[in-house]
Amino acid sequence: MIVQRKIIVGMDRLQHLHWDRLVPDDGAPPDALLASYYNRVDEHIAHLTAALAPDDTLLIVSDHGFVRHHGQFNANEWLLRHGWLQKREARRSPLYPVKKLLNACGITRSHLRRVLGDRGAKQLQLMAAHVDWARSQAYLSGPFGIRINLQGRETRGCVEPKRFETLRAEIMHALGELSDPDGQPLLGHVRKGEECYLGEASGGAADIVFTFRDDRNHSSYVGNLAADIFTATPQKSGDHRVDGILVAWGGGIAPGQEEPTFRIWDVLPTIMHLNRRAVPEICDGRVLEEILSDSEPIEFDSHWRRFLPEKRQLRYELDQKAEIAARLRALGYLGDDE
Repeated sequence: MIVQRKIIVGMDRLQHLHWDRLVPDDGAPPDALLASYYNRVDEHIAHLTAALAPDDTLLIVSDHGFVRHHGQFNANEWLLRHGWLQKREARRSPLYPVKKLLNACGITRSHLRRVLGDRGAKQLQLMAAHVDWARSQAYLSGPFGIRINLQGRETRGCVEPKRFETLRAEIMHALGELSDPDGQPLLGHVRKGEECYLGEASGGAADIVFTFRDDRNHSSYVGNLAADIFTATPQKSGDHRVDGILVAWGGGIAPGQEEPTFRIWDVLPTIMHLNRRAVPEICDGRVLEEILSDSEPIEFDSHWRRFLPEKRQLRYELDQKAEIAARLRALGYLGDDE
């Protein structure tokens, strides 16, 4: 069986911008022009199924679902008002315009890391932020995640390790009490980071992970400080929800099955098993045996490391490094001995 992949992103874009027209509040039918796009997608799927051989399998998978969007939750502003985050005394870091200039020139943190090292590049980025890191105990570290500014772990950490669990519990409790502008409970779940993330890279994940109720969905993608904790986003009427879809059809799939309980990382081992390939033991997911029509035993591969590509080191030419270093030194970022 040959595995082919087709990504359709149009539905995501339409649902972000036009959810209110696709799923009107008054129960009216969806906008006809927008609905025509979905008809085209259905036609495309029909062509795919018509071209399948009897033993071919079609999987339709989404990495998330969609729901009505109610606005932006400015988590850093919320942390600021609770005293867990502090702004600089000056309104803006004097390095902020330089950071914008470097970004505009295509010099990002990943580029600076090769010249300054990871810690130096991160220090530079933090110095250009609006946050007073020496007095800030927590911050939004990514979508729906809050990280404690822990000593010994964060670049400019100020929270003593013995204070970590107490502080995390305080923030989690306050999040649980959070309500939206209408007074309704905002969040569906508040969890510790280690309950959500596993693996070697989990040390870089958030310490607190929160998710929104579907009927009170808000986004929390950016860490900017704002005038209000909640701000309207009229340009976006739809946003992601955690639960997505899985449609399985064709050879190897048992018809008429009830909806399985699955996680997105179960898709890869299932595809490998359908193709009679051994599943690397490193895979986090499982083979969705309950949707399969065959009962062949699952074969596992204990020598999965041979699939890992050699790490490629991307290097700047020496003259490029020297030029970047000279510019940073002229701006006061580097001393003469660096």
